[in-house]
Amino acid sequence: MHIDADAPATGQILYELLAGNDLPLDRDIATNLFAAISTDTGSFQYPQTSARTYEIGAALVRLGVPVGEISRELYDSYPLRRLELLRALLNSLKLTAERRVASFTLSMHTANTLGVLPEDNEGLIDHLRGIDTVLIAVFFEELPGGLVRISMRSKTQQFDVSAMCGRYGGGGHKLAAGARMRGELAEVEARVLAHLHEEVVAGGFPIAKP
Repeated sequence: MHIDADAPATGQILYELLAGNDLPLDRDIATNLFAAISTDTGSFQYPQTSARTYEIGAALVRLGVPVGEISRELYDSYPLRRLELLRALLNSLKLTAERRVASFTLSMHTANTLGVLPEDNEGLIDHLRGIDTVLIAVFFEELPGGLVRISMRSKTQQFDVSAMCGRYGGGGHKLAAGARMRGELAEVEARVLAHLHEEVVAGGFPIAKP
């Protein structure tokens, strides 16, 4: 097992392992690594993105990665149901902790009605992170078997969402983490938002913009 807690992307770790051991790196492998790094770093914009990340990106491009094609596939090509899903999620939007926490929920009923696939959820939480006053974004998704998946994102290194998700048996890293909790969707949502309110407001975390 190889763990690098400071790496901004799993793809970067894999590149270092391949390159460091003189293992083959062809165009197809480079393309997949570039896609992994791009998505994990939010298109090379998250805080942990380093100069080394850009250097690796450049090395992969030199191996023939079709950057424009990959970017279109990743960010500009999705089925209509994804937009319908986003509309449903935004209808459930909640702003709590004095507008520092934003959340939305997805019930199994809504997911089944829209025919949602797991990949349709990818990146939608970023719409919450983008709100100017918001520090923490949370996505609650109802799962079969009485479980709720929690995805959590932070805008600041000072608020560790991994520690928060650790309360519920989950984990991740400071800016992105998740957990699965047993319980009803509304019940889990209320419990987690109450904890976040306590931590964010009591901790004196400022609103990003007045």
